[in-house]
Amino acid sequence: MRFVICGAGAIGGVLGGQLAKAGFAVILIDTSPEHVAAIKAHGLQLKGVHGTHTLPIPAVLQASAVDFRPDDVIVLAVKSFHCAAAVAELRRATTLELPMFCAQNGVANEGIAARYFQQVNGVMVLIGAKRLVPGEVVHTGNGPVGIGTYPAGLSHAAHSVAAALEETDLPIYTTEHIGRAKWNKLLINLNNATLGLTGLATQAATADAATRVWMAAVWEEGAGVLLELSTEMAVARALPGLYTVQQLRERLQE
Repeated sequence: MRFVICGAGAIGGVLGGQLAKAGFAVILIDTSPEHVAAIKAHGLQLKGVHGTHTLPIPAVLQASAVDFRPDDVIVLAVKSFHCAAAVAELRRATTLELPMFCAQNGVANEGIAARYFQQVNGVMVLIGAKRLVPGEVVHTGNGPVGIGTYPAGLSHAAHSVAAALEETDLPIYTTEHIGRAKWNKLLINLNNATLGLTGLATQAATADAATRVWMAAVWEEGAGVLLELSTEMAVARALPGLYTVQQLRERLQE
């Protein structure tokens, strides 16, 4: 099994670096010429919570430069707003039906990928990472990584990738409901605004009693919005053509 990492920034770089350190074949795709050049010249520098490692990983600027083969697994780690273009480029670069794993925030990427590839899976990422210097990624937090098949279940590829990741330093779990895990991550991310407004790091914020109460209220409000929306959409599906979502909202508020 070889891992083709599309997007070798913070998350893609840490995932690819961890897999390479564990002995798996990895190739990185990234659109930054400086980043790719630095990796080619000096290897990927993986730093952070598990030490410093120099990893000689092949890196290219575009998917068409990859010699795709049947045992490849594609890990999509670009920003969500680059997802459609990246997946379309990957589809043009190979006719193989390769399993794809969307290691991104948000809940729309898997649906976009499924327009181009048949075997789509999700990766729920709670690790902390950053890329500030070309050729270098820093692993700042060792949160869990969840693996599941889109829209639900656990495919053979999902089991295989989870087994591979279990050989890395990352804590791994599998779930048959990857969508739920990704929605949960969106709720967690709501408090990024809290951290930005207070200037506190996550550890400091959760250690402060008053801030914890505020963060819990933010999560509760977000969960309430999602619950209301899911109720509206469920009714809309049960009564097709009878009400718009806005009309349903008004009726639910009566």
